[in-house]
Amino acid sequence: MVRANSNWYGQPIFDNISINMDSSEIEDYTTYDGLCFGKISSFNEAFYLALVRWYDYKYKNRLNLYDCSCIKLTSQYEFIPVDSVVKPIYIIP
Repeated sequence: MVRANSNWYGQPIFDNISINMDSSEIEDYTTYDGLCFGKISSFNEAFYLALVRWYDYKYKNRLNLYDCSCIKLTSQYEFIPVDSVVKPIYIIP
């Protein structure tokens, strides 16, 4: 279950997710085993799309620290097919 709700039991909740990148685009992005990361902003159920705010790696010269990705939210948003969402992820600030 992935959530994007402005009123989830009185609190807004927008899940962080891992996204399976299309094989034709995988060389265009820095990925972690073919995955990119984003935060769900909303769903468009009619077209089966999710609006995602992208994460990017915080440090280009060191992608991981203790086998964890160091990432930050960007100002870029994009609609993606819902079936490219792999699973929710946990971000430690």
